[in-house]
Amino acid sequence: SPTQPAGSYVGKVRYTMVHPNDAAAPLARITLSDAYEKTGKTKVTVGSSSYYKLQDMTPEICNMTEVLDEPGQTQLLDIRDNKVYWATKLQDGHCWMTQNLDLDLSISAALTNETSDLNTVASWTPVNNTVDATSGAISGYTDNNNVPNSVNPGDWYWKNEPFYSSLICDTHRGCDYLIKSDATYANYFSQTPYAINGTHGHVGNYYNWSAAVASNDTSNYASDTSTNIVNNPQNSICPKNWRLPTVSNEDPSMDGSTNEFGRLSYLYDSNYTTDDFDKGLVTAPLYFIRSGAINAVSALHYAGATGFYWSSSVESNARVYISVFNSYNYTDKVAPLNRIYGIPVRCIAR
Repeated sequence: SPTQPAGSYVGKVRYTMVHPNDAAAPLARITLSDAYEKTGKTKVTVGSSSYYKLQDMTPEICNMTEVLDEPGQTQLLDIRDNKVYWATKLQDGHCWMTQNLDLDLSISAALTNETSDLNTVASWTPVNNTVDATSGAISGYTDNNNVPNSVNPGDWYWKNEPFYSSLICDTHRGCDYLIKSDATYANYFSQTPYAINGTHGHVGNYYNWSAAVASNDTSNYASDTSTNIVNNPQNSICPKNWRLPTVSNEDPSMDGSTNEFGRLSYLYDSNYTTDDFDKGLVTAPLYFIRSGAINAVSALHYAGATGFYWSSSVESNARVYISVFNSYNYTDKVAPLNRIYGIPVRCIAR
């Protein structure tokens, strides 16, 4: 108190901090949206809604954000095609898009470094268009390690319920919702946003690795880069100021580990059980999707069964490290996948 005599005291002191205007109200913590506002970013109006831009992300914005996971999420606009994506800051300290990328690629529309994650070139024009498979058939996708290919399946959403039922589609290599007309895939996918995760569950597009790293020739990437990720490709089809996650040989239990998919698994899915394999990945706030993979031989397979996501880290001239998880024989892990496959992309802020 103001009348306390001066002197030396021994013991415990209790401090109480109160809001200057309302002792009952806690001090507000900064969300991702708040950080955009505090750094002077402006919103863009699309239709009846306004959004901050993915391309305006900065390290300052992510570092300033205090509210993590679902409570701190917001929707951000990709000004390349005016599509909107969920994003939030996660427990690894990075800001992530928590929705799959849905960008169509065109031989007549170059990506530029003004709006895309191009750091060693000013622009990139893909040699192949994104295949339109909204009619239910895939035609024009080629199996090539080094040339970009991608597929737009249409607006499908991962139902994500039941989360961990026994796999009902393993006898025919997954529930192929682009080709098959049977009812099995309806257990996993819908053309209506599902109540549990809404647009978080949008399947997005499928990209082979060359498309994901915005290259018409990835043949120079032939050696393992997981021991030195500075050798990873420096470009991607993510929005400007975002990139592909990295995979490395660093321990994912370490703060700041560059084994970024492994780090998420460690933080969100370390307490899995045999009945609950990948709950931490497919639920809030990550919303990863078991969306399967595409190739020219069998079209889409493992849909509803297995989730795959590209990193920028190379394993060999034929394979790249990915995050992979499913619901029936192993939990999430980092493993190499053949570069010809089309799988989803998630972006992380630079």
